Amino acid sequence: MSRRPSSQMVTKAVQCVLTTPAAGERLTPRGDKEVDKPIPDSFPTLSIDPNEMRKRQEADDSLGTVRAWMEVGRRRPQLGSLKGLSPAVRKHEFPKLSLRNGILCRKYKSSPHTLTVYQVVLPEVLIHTALKALHGNEFSGHLGADRTLQRARRICYWPYMSHDIHKFCLECLPCQSRSSPTPQERAPLQSINATRPFQRIAADITKLPITSRGHRYVLVIIDYFTRYVNHFPLKDQRAVTVAQCIFEEYIHQHGIPEAIHTDQGRQFDSDLMKQLCSMLRIEKTRTSPYHAQSDGMVERLNRKLKDQLAKYMSQSGGEWACFLSQFELAYNSSVHSSTGFSPFFLAHGREPHLPVDILLHCDPALTSPTPGTPAAYAKDLTTRLSQALGAAAQNSAAAKQHQKLQYDKKTVFHPHKAGDLVWLDDPAQRQNKLAPTWKGPFVILKRMDRDGSLGVTYEITDSKDKHSRRWVVHHNHLKAHKGTLQKEPVQSQEPAVSTK
Repeated sequence: MSRRPSSQMVTKAVQCVLTTPAAGERLTPRGDKEVDKPIPDSFPTLSIDPNEMRKRQEADDSLGTVRAWMEVGRRRPQLGSLKGLSPAVRKHEFPKLSLRNGILCRKYKSSPHTLTVYQVVLPEVLIHTALKALHGNEFSGHLGADRTLQRARRICYWPYMSHDIHKFCLECLPCQSRSSPTPQERAPLQSINATRPFQRIAADITKLPITSRGHRYVLVIIDYFTRYVNHFPLKDQRAVTVAQCIFEEYIHQHGIPEAIHTDQGRQFDSDLMKQLCSMLRIEKTRTSPYHAQSDGMVERLNRKLKDQLAKYMSQSGGEWACFLSQFELAYNSSVHSSTGFSPFFLAHGREPHLPVDILLHCDPALTSPTPGTPAAYAKDLTTRLSQALGAAAQNSAAAKQHQKLQYDKKTVFHPHKAGDLVWLDDPAQRQNKLAPTWKGPFVILKRMDRDGSLGVTYEITDSKDKHSRRWVVHHNHLKAHKGTLQKEPVQSQEPAVSTK
């Protein structure tokens, strides 16, 4: 048995629909000018009474037609009379409609075990107002679309309500700033290719405990082709110190590389470093923010360096700087799994003579080119090294292909294009558990191509000011923006791009 609604019940239902969405904000019909009105208490104010609701229903194109039918005896319209009318009119379930105290309502019963409620049928101009109250109100919360829909069904109705609520919740800016896409985006693996020794190198700086001589940083440089490693202890990481070390130490040993790849640290992105690369005709590339995987080789080397130095110090004592050169020789003289050769051999054409060889009485001639005149040595070395470099290139290519095959099995890649609106994952905000984890929305300016193929990094800028600062970010740290750009995006600000 359903209970006949009283005038007070209908009035209460109308007022529940028109509750203000947030403190200090007044609800107004769609298209009307909003006026800020302070709230004396925490409970929201009301803006439209039942009489105003009736007028709004009568003024609505669809509801005005439906109300006219209801007022002449609640006569069910003939199918022929529905032709040519809007889908909203045809969508109405006429047997469930009735006029209650002058308000058009819809009878609704969610299940046989629940009471019948009379939903206020909302005119189009109040739909957006109701959506804000149902989802964005501090008393209703930013709950999911299903819960918001269930809340709406208790008090109101309009055609296509379920679709509108799901769309509104999906496009809600505060919700987008906190939720992560499922599954998480993951772009295909892309590798940096090198075809000869010391053609392309990667550089990074890792911080260690300060030594008695004042060293607290290590400049790590690794060659992409041979995997040959150099470590340089530094007292500071200023741009002048780093540039001087690269020029006077590394380049004097191995010559000028064609390209150097670094992170976005200030010491690598300084004007001095750019001038050095320009004078020496070195191509300078960098990783995207928060994406250490784009320089994965040197990051893995840093972890191995810290692990090995800790073992050396645990075994022999002393400071880490005393063991830096020992680790460098040990690493360069060991066979690398990707190339099948040691970095030392690919760089010098021979294996080093190590203390372990003396201990075991190993003959150096067994691992070196045939001794003789310099000309004969050079000829033999050229042959051996040419074969080794060719084999190393093939092994390295096969290893990269295998890594890509395994990595791409979990790829979820929906590329963006210029003009798309996106959100940027900001790990710097994760320390504040209540802060938005996504910043934006930003706009895609262009997709960064590399080596003639479509890349997985993008140049983005603030969607509110396209002339503001630009960033290059990796695809894995972006998610698509839902809906159109609103006038006042939430938390649309510069991401706190770190130097690592």
